[in-house]
Amino acid sequence: MNRLAIQAAIARNRFTASTDNSANTLEWISAAEVAIWNAADWEFKRVPLTNLTVVAGVATEPADFGKAIELYDPQGTPIAGLPPDKFEELYTAPVPAPVGNAEAYTVIDRQIIVGPTNSGTYRLSYRRRVSHRADGAAVTAGVMNSDLDTPVWDAEHHYILVPWAIRLGETMQHDPGAGQLDAVVDELKQGWLFRAMVEEHVGGIVDPFAVWGAS
Repeated sequence: MNRLAIQAAIARNRFTASTDNSANTLEWISAAEVAIWNAADWEFKRVPLTNLTVVAGVATEPADFGKAIELYDPQGTPIAGLPPDKFEELYTAPVPAPVGNAEAYTVIDRQIIVGPTNSGTYRLSYRRRVSHRADGAAVTAGVMNSDLDTPVWDAEHHYILVPWAIRLGETMQHDPGAGQLDAVVDELKQGWLFRAMVEEHVGGIVDPFAVWGAS
């Protein structure tokens, strides 16, 4: 389902064209996207090792960068992540700042900084910030913002956005019947559809099969 289809399903199931404020509906869909994105440790949040250009100690991050998982220097050696205060104490406060092979990195306002100051092609694995598929194709940072955009996750789970957005809309519009949808939303949040998403999109590795008769 693209955003237009999700919006139409919301209007068809609860808000008619006359009562549905389109701008509000889109806001509810965006809020539902964020809620679902943060509802579990989905595998589609994770981006495997990718090249990261570092110039004079500062990296140009991917647009969908959220949180660093691992960072490797140009020689393939993993370097440690430090809290900003500790990093600045070690690598920024001294004058002149130390220069040499990178030993550590920090993240400030989604900007990766390595220390000592260094340049080169690093390798980064990271968790995405909230993202969508622009026109159903390339993964792009942010919530859906055009009619043909789709969620990042598999198409069979797109419909979960509909009841989440409807429930939010009812609350925002002080609909006295809003509570009637709670059971449906709870079922979709923790019931069969949510469990199906978890099965498909959390983990990625199953326990190995037992080997009968192994010594």
